Amino acid sequence: MKRLAAVSMVIGAAVATAAYQYFADDEFVVRLSETDLERGLRERFPLTGVAIRGATFDLSNPRLHLAGDSDRVGVRLDVISSGGDGPGATGSLELSCAVVYRSGSGRFYLADPLMQRIDLPGLGRRRSREAAPALLRELAALFGSVPLYALQPAARGRNAAPLFLTEVMATGGRLSMTLVT
Repeated sequence: MKRLAAVSMVIGAAVATAAYQYFADDEFVVRLSETDLERGLRERFPLTGVAIRGATFDLSNPRLHLAGDSDRVGVRLDVISSGGDGPGATGSLELSCAVVYRSGSGRFYLADPLMQRIDLPGLGRRRSREAAPALLRELAALFGSVPLYALQPAARGRNAAPLFLTEVMATGGRLSMTLVT
């Protein structure tokens, strides 16, 4: 009888340990360089023919910038405008974007773009400011459809629980994204 009780206690302890490990928060960190992140984004550019107030904008050459100790990703784009009531302009724009994770697909996306700087010298300040919200809408739609990175199925299926993004941090030229179950 004592032997049965001892065996039962050992089995119970093993089951409790396994259950704890299965249901406890399981942290998973993905670390990617700027180059790794740019790969998928570059496939969708150039974005041509964005019509805003009679002018047409072409966006090209996306470059990601990971600013130190930030939870946002910087994006720089070259811009060429043509048409409208004045001469065309060549310049650039800079955005900062949040990173979101869609657990159903296991993919990371840029979201919530904020204009940091728009520099189109030939267009003028007023027209540049007027174009900025429409350009942001176009880019938000594009970023929402182009994954930055997709987890491998083996990483997503580590256990039955879905993964949730809890922290994003850019440090040392790398983006660290922490997921938990």
